[in-house]
Amino acid sequence: MTLKYTTIEQLKRQCVIDIEDHSEDDILTELLESAEGWAKTKCQRDLDELTDGDELPADLKRAIIIYAATMYGNREGAAPTTFSVVPFANPEALIKPYIKYRGIPNT
Repeated sequence: MTLKYTTIEQLKRQCVIDIEDHSEDDILTELLESAEGWAKTKCQRDLDELTDGDELPADLKRAIIIYAATMYGNREGAAPTTFSVVPFANPEALIKPYIKYRGIPNT
């Protein structure tokens, strides 16, 4: 899978990684690929259905980037502390309007 909707540079800005630092480009690409796959699965549709030209809606693209950044910052499946969701940086909230619920007409 290749990146179709997001870029490594966008993820680097989100994670505050120097754009010129290419030492983690492989892992960042893998995380964005996973995040784009997550969005497709979560929306229950091909993301191309939601594009205007080649661009996804800004909030959907932001959800993908935040999801990838969260995976970058939390690389393990467990943490020694309890985390709280930040309401305005929650990828689940950003992606919700684009979910195609099966059996319910999309309006």
